Amino acid sequence: MSQNSMTWIWLVIVAIGWQRLVLAADGKSNPSETTVWFDVPAKDFTESSPLGNGRLGAMMFGGVDEERIVLNESSVWSGSRQDADRPDAYKVLPEIQKLLLEGKNPEAEALVDANFTCKGPGSAGAQYGCYQVLGNLHLSFDSGDTNSPVQNYRRELDLNDATARMEFNRGGVHFTREMFASAPDQVMVLRLSADQVKHISFNARLDRPEHFETSGDGTHALLMTGQLDNGVDGKGVRYAARMRVLNQGGEVSVRGNILKVSKANEVILVIAAGTDFRGFAGRQTKDPLAATLKDLNRAAGKSYQSLLKTHAADYQKYFQRVALRLDPLDAAAAEEPIPERIKAAEKGPGDPSLAALHFNFGRYLLISSSRPGGLPPKSSRTLGGGDPHALGWRLAFGYECADELLASGGLQSFGPDRTVVFADFLFAGTGGEDGA
Repeated sequence: MSQNSMTWIWLVIVAIGWQRLVLAADGKSNPSETTVWFDVPAKDFTESSPLGNGRLGAMMFGGVDEERIVLNESSVWSGSRQDADRPDAYKVLPEIQKLLLEGKNPEAEALVDANFTCKGPGSAGAQYGCYQVLGNLHLSFDSGDTNSPVQNYRRELDLNDATARMEFNRGGVHFTREMFASAPDQVMVLRLSADQVKHISFNARLDRPEHFETSGDGTHALLMTGQLDNGVDGKGVRYAARMRVLNQGGEVSVRGNILKVSKANEVILVIAAGTDFRGFAGRQTKDPLAATLKDLNRAAGKSYQSLLKTHAADYQKYFQRVALRLDPLDAAAAEEPIPERIKAAEKGPGDPSLAALHFNFGRYLLISSSRPGGLPPKSSRTLGGGDPHALGWRLAFGYECADELLASGGLQSFGPDRTVVFADFLFAGTGGEDGA
């Protein structure tokens, strides 16, 4: 979305006025205000569909033959704690102020550089650390007759129930994929189905850029483990990611680091992840292997519909507290894929419901990237990326609209917890404190 597009959307909201923001009795919005959809797969990361439960995150690309789903967990940090403070820096502050008043800016800047930068290598050293992606889930599909064209492709993100869906027709078969990240069950769930039997076949693998090992975990699961670099002795945060297949029909096998599903009627993938990060907030898990196995076993014992229902109810208790209803001026244009819809709004009479969609998308990202008791959002761009050392401005950016909602009761449960997170972070120290 261009800067001009975003500016136009917010001008619409301002022009209409915040008085149109109401607490709806049913908490429901129109589809044009809660559905982001495309008629093609994502070409890059920023076009993929974001999902999250506050701790776990995913970005679903929606490829037909090759699906890539970026996986994240909020505590996957490299680096470690370090003492980078200069406790005597304040002593030169009067001299810096004096030089500035005298117009001797270069001399003042030299004193600042010598005394108000961190001790040691700082951001130039490996101990400084950064947030890292958990990994990637790759699904390579056996498309059967590869000459058959893909028809009626639709990839959507439903903000009302925090679920990504994808569907298409190929060779006379209708295929559907549906994914969500559940906060109550602490897993991500992906269902793959077709309207004809024995048409779900694929190879699955887990990987990440570095520090990982993937192996089979029984006949129906993969396990990816590793330890990040702490910048000192290499023994940083340990992590574990598990994926288990629950299949109806067909065959499942594991060879090396690849899981193969052949001719299934339906497949449900359950994904769990965790680390041994123990900081100012978060899950505080000592053993990620045991914790992820427990999460996986608990979720695998439930039906798909039960998992989906519990997830949606938990998410909607936040999302459906507020509804901004703005009718589109052109109902037909409001049903177009989001890129065409934005273009039509810029060139045509306008699309007030697009402003409501933008407003709802911001709330969706806040709910999906931050839950009470968890770590704050890592980035304004994704549900699992960014730099912990920029946490101060990221917090402000991510929560800037929440204050408007607090007065209306739209996000009241996030208010006290948000204050606690700010306080805990401030007392925890600088960004380097979070890299343990």
